[in-house]
Formats: sequence, C-alpha cells, structure tokens
Amino acid sequence: MPRPTSAPVSRLRRLLRSGRPRRAGWRRLIPTRRFALFSTLTVLLGCAGFLGLGLLLVKVPDAHAAATAQRNTWLYRDGTVLAQTGETNRQSVALDQVSPEAQHAVLAAEDRSFYREGAVNPSALLRAGWNTLTGQGTQGGSTITQQYVKNAYLTHQQTVSRKARELSRSAISPRPPR
Repeated sequence: MPRPTSAPVSRLRRLLRSGRPRRAGWRRLIPTRRFALFSTLTVLLGCAGFLGLGLLLVKVPDAHAAATAQRNTWLYRDGTVLAQTGETNRQSVALDQVSPEAQHAVLAAEDRSFYREGAVNPSALLRAGWNTLTGQGTQGGSTITQQYVKNAYLTHQQTVSRKARELSRSAISPRPPR
C-alpha cells in the first residue's frame, strides 16, 4: 500500500527539484547554465538601460559662451575708441565664407581621416591608452570632435572622468556636413 502524501507538497517539491539530483561538493559553487545566462542578460540589459539613461539625461549645449566670445569695441562719434570688452579678438564667419581648400587644409593638418571616422575613434583610444600604460608617453587619441567638446564644454584636466564626459558628449554631438 502506498504511503499517503499531501498533493500540494509533492507538487512543490517536484517544481523545486525538477528531477535533477542536487549538486554536492565543489560543484554546488559553480552556477548553472540557466543562472549564468539570466545573470549575463540582466547585466547587459542593465548596462544598456544605464547607457540609454545617460544619453537621455546628458544635455549638450548649443554653443559655449567662451568658445564664441568676441571683443566688443565702443567708439566715440569721431571714431576714437571709447572702450573694449572681452579678452578674445576674433571675428566669427560662416563656414560657407571659408574656401573648401582652407577647410581641407586645416582638416588634413589635424586629422586626415576626419570624414571617414566617427566622432570617437576606438583604435586611437586603445593605442593611446596602451602607450600611456606602458610608459611610452601620454597621448589622447582624440578626434577633432572630441577636441572641440573638450575646448568648448570641458576643462583641460587629464582625468578619466573628463575623458568619459568627452566621449559621451562627442558620441551624441552632430557631425558637420561634408
């Protein structure tokens, strides 16, 4: 005659054990494939969500006041200088007022692959990081877009946090037309 058992307890036991023997010894410390898969997926989804949240929360200003500052000059009625304000003596011109040859000459002097690469060049960053770690000198690996972001929006401190902010703002900044 079979032993009387309560039905709910045996169903619960079957769900928990799933017909497999329990792990014993050092094997109980190794996660199962299912646990490893779900853990990996959870971490990847968390990182993607964190990246998406960062892209939503980081606001890139249109233009930094110091990057577009010009000197103002006030004149008397007779044309003599009354006063000047501002430290920077420059005059802004539209890009279409600069000849294409001058544009390409400046880009070629700084970064020949400007139109072929993105706002961030991963291979240059890895090369610069490797050279810095191995003591071959400090390098930045920055593209022109990253340099603009650093000069217009950030400081010139050589820190990892500044580089991370530079990378995130460069990645979401619009590329100039060709």
